[in-house]
Amino acid sequence: MKKNVFALLLALMLVVSSGAMAMTAGTYEAEAQGMMGMVKVAVTVSENAIESVEVVAQNETPGLSDPAIANVPAAIVAAQSLAVDTASGATVTSNAILAAAEAALSAAGADIEALKAAAAVETAEAKTIEITTDVVVLGAGGAGVAAAVEAYDAGAQVVLLEKMGVIGGTTATSQGMVGAYESKYTKEKDVHYTFEEMYGNLMNNASYRLDPALTAITIE
Repeated sequence: MKKNVFALLLALMLVVSSGAMAMTAGTYEAEAQGMMGMVKVAVTVSENAIESVEVVAQNETPGLSDPAIANVPAAIVAAQSLAVDTASGATVTSNAILAAAEAALSAAGADIEALKAAAAVETAEAKTIEITTDVVVLGAGGAGVAAAVEAYDAGAQVVLLEKMGVIGGTTATSQGMVGAYESKYTKEKDVHYTFEEMYGNLMNNASYRLDPALTAITIE
């Protein structure tokens, strides 16, 4: 009797734990809004596992979006879960991949709530490193790099910190344009824009995610 009860409990535990993976095998595609447009993801599943996740179409900014496109799909497969970290500096792209993967897995019949439950993850013990320096610059974008160079040229010891795997920030995507209207440069070229046109252009380029007040200050 005890053996039968144990076997029944074990079977129930297996059913509960595999509920999120009771899927119809196949490849499913879905898309979600990224920073620069729609991000399409293809998810291949078996009846009880996520076999692969791949970004098959996107128009995100090269370089800045690379960590999200490379790491988020791999993390979903490795964890067999949607509760994975986004990529630093590419949060919008990361979230688009996760949203598209969620839609694809939903079409496959997966238990989305179970897949979005955070799984226990083993983390390495943090190490404290002490460094003595004169100047610490946070962020290796255009302004941060320029500040670090100026401080170094002035004789200071400098530590430049950047959370992403590449330096440059949004300056890396600069096209050499001046975000201003009715400046002396545009007037010399007989090019005329209103404040509203410049404001609308900047907001549209960022999918209207910019802070309105800061955008206005930037243009003025």
